[in-house]
This record gives sequence, structure tokens and C-alpha cells, in this order.
Amino acid sequence: MNSSVEKLVTTQARANSSLELEVDATSLELKKAKLESFIKRYEKERILFPMGDLVATISNMIPTEMTLEELSLDIVQSDSGNAISGRLAGFAESDERIASFVSALQHEAPFDGVNMDFSRSRTIRGYQSRGFRISFQIDLDKPWKVSTSFASIGGEE
Repeated sequence: MNSSVEKLVTTQARANSSLELEVDATSLELKKAKLESFIKRYEKERILFPMGDLVATISNMIPTEMTLEELSLDIVQSDSGNAISGRLAGFAESDERIASFVSALQHEAPFDGVNMDFSRSRTIRGYQSRGFRISFQIDLDKPWKVSTSFASIGGEE
């Protein structure tokens, strides 16, 4: 009888392991199907734009008196088709400096709908400054060319 009980316990343990493996396999199959679906959507996507040039243009436009803490670019559906919804956040020495940067962005292709979302007082390393967030859109269905294709790094070009 002891031998039969031991065999039963061993068989139950193997059955439990089998069930766990089956659950894991099913989970992996679902993840694989989601990944394959994403890959198919990605391969069909026709949105191509020079991301490096866009980042370089933003980097080169930022005055040395400003510090960029956040750059966010999201592809969204707009009324006219595909677009990029972008946000910049950081801090500067004054509202005037932020306003002149916003004005420069408003007049630079491919940026549309450039807005200063907010500007508020901040203290950075013991100095008063102005924190800001700027939002903009880029229409991906309109042809555009970024004129600035280099970024200045550490004072070198």
C-alpha cells in the first residue's frame, strides 16, 4: 500500500508539472501571436520620416540658455491623417527665452500647432529659473524636409 501511495503522489506531482507546462506553453503561444500581429502591422506601416534629422533640428534650435529634460514624440491619428504629437519640457533662464524659442519653432518646418503649455518658477541648483512644456504637431502626410541635419555635442560640430 505504501508503494501505491508513493506512486500516486509521484503521478500527481507529474500531472501538476504537466498542467503548469501546458499553461506556460499556452501563454507563450498567445505572446507569440501578439508579437506576430505587431510585426505584421509594423511591416505594413508606411510612416517613414527622418527621426534623426528631427531630433537634430530640435537640438540645434534650443538656445544654450535652455535645458531640455524631456522629448516625447508619439505617432497619432489627426484630422488630416497620420501625425506626430510632440512635447518638449525643460527649464530656461526667463519666459522671454522660452517665448523666443516657441516663436522660432512656429516658423520652422515641419512644426505645426506649436504651443507653450505652461511656464512656472523653478529653482535649479539654487538659481531661479522657469520650467516649461511646449507641445507641437507634425503632419506626416505633408511632404517636408528638415534643413538642419547635425547636432552639436559638447561644443563640437
